Amino acid sequence: MPTTPDQKLSLEKRPAVEPRLPLIGQSLQSLQKCRLTLFIAPSGYGKSTLLERMAEQLALQNSNVISINAQQSSQYDDYLANALLSKLTNDNSHLREEASLPQLPGIIHSLDSPVYILIDNYSQKHTESVKHLVETLLSIKTDFLHIAMCCSAEPGFAYSKLMLSGDAVVFNTGDLSLRQADIRLFLESHVKSMPIDPQTIDTIYQRTEGWPVAVQLAAVLLNQYGDTHFLEQFSGQDQFLTSFFNEHVLPQTPEPLMQFAAQAALFDDFSIDQINEALDTSTARENIFELNQRKLFITSLDRNQTRFRFHPMFRDFLATTKWQPNKKQSRAIYQAAALWAEEQNLTINAIEYALSASDFTLAKRLIVQSAQIIVRDQGLPPKLIQWCQRIPADNSPTAIYMNFWLAWSLTFSHQLELAERNILKLEQQLARTRSLGKEERFLLEGQIWGLKITLRVYQDQGEWCFKQSELWLKKYQDIADPYDVALAFSVRFVSAFLLLNQHEAHASIVSAKEKLAGLNSPYGTMWLQTLDGISEMEFGNYQVAHKILTRAHDQYLTFEEQVSPIVSTIALLLAKTSYEMGDMTSAENHLREGKAHIHDHGLTETAIAGIFVETKLAQQNSFSDALSALKNAEFTAGHHSPRLTFLIRKLKTELLIQNGQVELAEREARLAGVRINDEDGIEMKNVTSPLIETEKVRLGITLLYAKNRHKSALKEIKKLLEKPQTSQRPLFHTECLIIHSALLATNQEKKLSGRQLSKALKKAVENGFYQTFIDLKLFTIPAIKELRKQRQDSNILPEDDLMERISLALGLATKKTGPDNSEDLSLSARETELLELLKSPLSIQGIADYVFLSKATVKWHLNNIYKKLGVNNRTGALSVAKSKGLIY
Repeated sequence: MPTTPDQKLSLEKRPAVEPRLPLIGQSLQSLQKCRLTLFIAPSGYGKSTLLERMAEQLALQNSNVISINAQQSSQYDDYLANALLSKLTNDNSHLREEASLPQLPGIIHSLDSPVYILIDNYSQKHTESVKHLVETLLSIKTDFLHIAMCCSAEPGFAYSKLMLSGDAVVFNTGDLSLRQADIRLFLESHVKSMPIDPQTIDTIYQRTEGWPVAVQLAAVLLNQYGDTHFLEQFSGQDQFLTSFFNEHVLPQTPEPLMQFAAQAALFDDFSIDQINEALDTSTARENIFELNQRKLFITSLDRNQTRFRFHPMFRDFLATTKWQPNKKQSRAIYQAAALWAEEQNLTINAIEYALSASDFTLAKRLIVQSAQIIVRDQGLPPKLIQWCQRIPADNSPTAIYMNFWLAWSLTFSHQLELAERNILKLEQQLARTRSLGKEERFLLEGQIWGLKITLRVYQDQGEWCFKQSELWLKKYQDIADPYDVALAFSVRFVSAFLLLNQHEAHASIVSAKEKLAGLNSPYGTMWLQTLDGISEMEFGNYQVAHKILTRAHDQYLTFEEQVSPIVSTIALLLAKTSYEMGDMTSAENHLREGKAHIHDHGLTETAIAGIFVETKLAQQNSFSDALSALKNAEFTAGHHSPRLTFLIRKLKTELLIQNGQVELAEREARLAGVRINDEDGIEMKNVTSPLIETEKVRLGITLLYAKNRHKSALKEIKKLLEKPQTSQRPLFHTECLIIHSALLATNQEKKLSGRQLSKALKKAVENGFYQTFIDLKLFTIPAIKELRKQRQDSNILPEDDLMERISLALGLATKKTGPDNSEDLSLSARETELLELLKSPLSIQGIADYVFLSKATVKWHLNNIYKKLGVNNRTGALSVAKSKGLIY
């Protein structure tokens, strides 16, 4: 949104963005440990403010600090050396004399306590004498000299050897950029015209990438407009940022270099060879090196510096300059880049550049040639959908294959209604097409049929898909593409999963793996590992599942964009396994990663895992937070099968019961298709599969227990435990045993109650379960009370440790306390970060928001910190930590 002249605001009057809280501590630690600490970033990254905060902290410690602004004097060459001599010797006469550089080593060697030299606005544009001065300082070997420097470009002196020896640390653009939590804190402090919601924070972060000066501007505009509509057009073309770039970038940059930058900025990212070819030049390497040396908002995307990108706001600005190529020139540049990318087998780039050049013929040819690899092997359905939306429709012979992969992509992106319509059009198009040979038509018919079965399994039509997949395999297993066969077996697995058919589920996974073996398909391989993990979670061993999923997740993190949707889908399952094993920090980290694609990727089962963990973590904060999490999950449910809607209602029903709101819980259960009739029977609607049936029965049992219909609940849980499928599902079986034990204890069948809970504990030890006992505390407490009485004089069993841990968590046992005489004060990285944040005015909830953890998890970490420090509160922790040099 353009700003009118009467709305003009001064850049100098904008509120300063404070450095990230942990960064001040990290910078001080680096300064006090190393000889050189460099802050290298373009203008607007808060380097000077950070240096000021460091100076303030050092002053509080009565340290000897020398702060120098390298732009204070026009006589720069003499000023820096003389200023140092003056402050080191407390003799102002040096400021009136010529530089006495030879005196420096002797003076510094005579120091008997540390001196911290903080140099702001250092630049390599000044003469060799300044460079020589800094190099002289760095060459002096002493433990008492520590230098910090702020530079807007590479400083021009050698420091790589110091880095290798651990004597130098560099904080660059990424370190100085604000995180989302920093942006939230800043906006909440400075925006008074409106409340700040997470979406606003996320939008500002995405647009600015944490560039502090742009975040400052966003705060000003939020106050000015009182709403967020301007964010839709917030870019580097804003008049304030344009002025900023004109003042801080253009005067220091040669015109030919700016012209080169404007042309290279046509691309989201680029390589040296690509730019040489696209711009018909041979100077790309030199120009990119120069841009990087000047820190002109350019970033290398890898350590080998093969690909680069500009900050999006600087890229926006370049599009407004006189050097921006016109439409004809831009098309020619994109066309040349597309042909180069095709030659280099960079197909995705080639398609993007061809579409930017409006060369739809080349784009269609490339899409048809590579769609199978891009969509099926690399897992990028959303990208293909975007491409197809940009290409005019036609009836060419190749269009049928492009349309097939479009329908495939829509199905795997959870756009099921669109996918169904496209499959129908595809069948009609196939019927009209006469140019296909008999065998080609037969195979394409099989692919479309297989796609229809896949679509139906996403809609939880388990029984139909199980039968159809069997028919498809009989007809195509020996002649179809191995990937298509593996997909059919995968669909069969999901169908068997819904039918609780353990044998067929396991057999389908094995067959799918055999078919996919040897194919170069990271995405397909990861899908099978995901299904394998789900199979182990449901029918095997939770710890085995966790290992399978962890290995798959970690193995493919390096594939970045190509498999990012499936990596995040695996992360949702890891959030669930971590949660059930009691690892809340890992559960939260995986959940945060997994939510990126919860709407457009994965199965209903993976979405269930994410929603379950998010709700349970929110519940640790408060009942209302858990309800809010479930409310937000309703949007996700719209992208998946009705089973997800049922499970959200089931979670809400259980939450209401735990909060004592039984009548509201009954109402919610009816919406979920579960009702307790007058005879205490469980009535169910919309039972689409055996999996859903068992979940609804268990929900009914919980309702009966809450309504004190214990005998009826006992009768129903016995029937559920008698089903062979129940014992095949470790977590579900453990939950049923806990419920059965509680009902038996209530019914005074105490010995049998103890035996059932012992079985549950034993199964939990085998699988690594812990949290389910806490979540089911309504049942666990009466059951474990009885078992503890029975176990008082018994031999120690492997599950006793777990029972004691659960008892402590539920307040049924008291931990023996005493002074912790351990001298081990080593803190984890997370604990160190939280200890640093304790210095801030943030509340515990504020700290939790800052580090993206739940309040309960932060409290758990703080308790560990207090124990290690031998204190019991925040003030004591800070006092001891400072005395032991853990914080400053």
